[in-house]
Amino acid sequence: MGISHRRFLIDPQDRLYRMTNTKFAAIAKDPASHCFAQFAGQRVRTASTLVELINRQPTQVIRITFAIVTFDDGGRFEKDLFVQQQSSLAEVAMAPAIVDRHSDSDVLDAASRFIAHGGLWSPSRILARAIEDAALGRIRCPQL
Repeated sequence: MGISHRRFLIDPQDRLYRMTNTKFAAIAKDPASHCFAQFAGQRVRTASTLVELINRQPTQVIRITFAIVTFDDGGRFEKDLFVQQQSSLAEVAMAPAIVDRHSDSDVLDAASRFIAHGGLWSPSRILARAIEDAALGRIRCPQL
């Protein structure tokens, strides 16, 4: 048994594009060297899946997370915004464990929640099914 990570970008018409982890790491490391004209000036939905493999064949989707990535007018990945959103998601997730319960303040710093929310989305039932089918290899989609 094994686990495979599969990432998809979804355009405004709900078309899925598969992006290898190597490619995503490359655009995150050096956005200026990787331009995607089809996504220029857009906020693009992504789905990141973990797939169980048995004998190297996908058997089930274990987890799917959804995020939004932004591309500038030249089609370059806006890495800093993505890192800020991911950091805010982690901060929001850990907040219950690190809250100062002895503080007299009733003020909650919601900045991280707003930033994190700006990088999230939820798919329709039909799109969720298409993402699962693509992750399991039931349907093919173009690779970026």
